[in-house]
Amino acid sequence: MSSSLLSHLETATTDQFGPDGQFDGVQLVQCRILAGASGKDLQYDLMQLDASCRPATHAEAAHEVARLMVRTKSRVQGDGEARLMAETMVEDLRGYPADVVKFACEYWVEGGREAKFTPSWPELKDICEKRMEGRLRLKRAILNHLAGPA
Repeated sequence: MSSSLLSHLETATTDQFGPDGQFDGVQLVQCRILAGASGKDLQYDLMQLDASCRPATHAEAAHEVARLMVRTKSRVQGDGEARLMAETMVEDLRGYPADVVKFACEYWVEGGREAKFTPSWPELKDICEKRMEGRLRLKRAILNHLAGPA
């Protein structure tokens, strides 16, 4: 990111807590660009953000799903059902950038004993959405700033 963006970025966060009341991280709730940011630099930053949001290729997603499935348990199923599950997971995850797919799969496996089973799509989707949230908020803030006053 450009120094112009970094020096003109205002953010606000809030603490997140899980259903059990335990601290679950910090969520970015506001992101805006302050006056004085260079339009040229913001255009560059927007290109960088677009690149960081580019969806994973089939091969990238398939690699991470294969690693996830090898490292977790799943219920007994036939070859066709296992293949369909893997193919569906790959297609679903392809909507996210490769680094987000890798993070979600590794995050799940690193969950230890509580994450020993292959995750459901909603579980992986939640991890991916949280990982993408900051990028998308920053992108919207840049676009709003470049669009000018409403």
